[in-house]
Amino acid sequence: MKNCIIFLIIAFACLANRSISQVRQLHIGDTLPHVVLSNVLNYAGGKIDLADIRGKILILDFWSTWCAPCIKSFPKSDSLQRKYADHLFILPVTGQDRRMISAFWSKNEYTQSLSLPTVVEDTLLSAYFPHVGVPFVVWIDTDGTVMGFTDSQYVDERNVTKAINGKAIDWPYVGNNESFFDFSKPMLPQQYQHDSVLTTKVQYRSITPHLDGVQTRTVYDTLRGENAKRVLLVNYTIMGLYRQAIRGILGKAIGPDNRIVVKVRDPGRLIYDKTKHYKASWRRKNTFCYESIWDKHTDNRRMMEALLADINTYFNLNGRVENQPTECLVLTRIKDVPFKEKPLGKSRSSLPTYRTSTDLVDALNRRSSIPAIDESGLTENVNIPLENEGDFWQEMGLLNKRLEPFNLRMIKTIRNIDRLIITDH
Repeated sequence: MKNCIIFLIIAFACLANRSISQVRQLHIGDTLPHVVLSNVLNYAGGKIDLADIRGKILILDFWSTWCAPCIKSFPKSDSLQRKYADHLFILPVTGQDRRMISAFWSKNEYTQSLSLPTVVEDTLLSAYFPHVGVPFVVWIDTDGTVMGFTDSQYVDERNVTKAINGKAIDWPYVGNNESFFDFSKPMLPQQYQHDSVLTTKVQYRSITPHLDGVQTRTVYDTLRGENAKRVLLVNYTIMGLYRQAIRGILGKAIGPDNRIVVKVRDPGRLIYDKTKHYKASWRRKNTFCYESIWDKHTDNRRMMEALLADINTYFNLNGRVENQPTECLVLTRIKDVPFKEKPLGKSRSSLPTYRTSTDLVDALNRRSSIPAIDESGLTENVNIPLENEGDFWQEMGLLNKRLEPFNLRMIKTIRNIDRLIITDH
């Protein structure tokens, strides 16, 4: 009897594996076959027959515990699900372990009070809808037809109501065209499907529009047996192109965003505004590909100076580095004495810790419009515990109260620093 049971279990496992291997990837316009999901958390009975969802818009939201944007989007999805329950079914999906997800779901601040269910230990839906990363969202209409693929930002009331009412949605491109291109060869003839031969004697510089289905890519290499050098930047923002050029010219990065001054008529093509655009749509319009091919003896700095000139010419801008006296936040020591690490009380031992003074200044630069500089001279770990959110990040007096026990303080003063200035040409 035991042998019979074991045989049946093995046979069932083999059948399950075979069925997954035979699943055909679904594309826009395809119909989702009959699917029963038997591993569902936060749902009565723990099983969902997707045939029962027909008549509603089905949104499959693939996620993982390490994906912060995925998790932060769940409360918004939960609110939409409650509001449009008669017309909508939002179903998060993860391939992660049931026990781990159950513990995570009940304790995480974004998920612990949700009414949304989630599929766990998924293999079937991922086989129907293979994807590279998360968040990855599949939209399926009331008849079970695949409508589109997006990220979680698109799951908002505007698009949900459009889907419910059968209105057109401006879907982003979420295909994968990586295999279409050979990035070891010049890109220009591939982009425009040219058969013309590019020899090492043909040198060019080009800026072309966004490539759908291709990730951002940075290539500095040699071509054709080291006969030519190349710079290839794929799907870069204008700001990203400037950063690459300045790094090559100065030999160092320009620094955080608060060291960049943008004074142009149309800042929207340089700086993404999440209140106005979906990021995928904005990137499709405002990212570009740059390629330049040079003689192998060309100096790298000259190539980067050409990149800077090409950006300015193509986009009719004037980007340049200027060393300017600038109001800065400067981290200093209160007293010139050796640093001594302070023991943490129990109430603060669980807080995020900034191990070095550089970590602390980097965190401040991410939150402040005023450039922050480290002049503490500390090389040892400081291990300062600070919450990720709090008024002290914007209020210097409050921040200094947190820093004082560590013999550190922030002062506001003038320093000459390099800044990237971008104006209209």
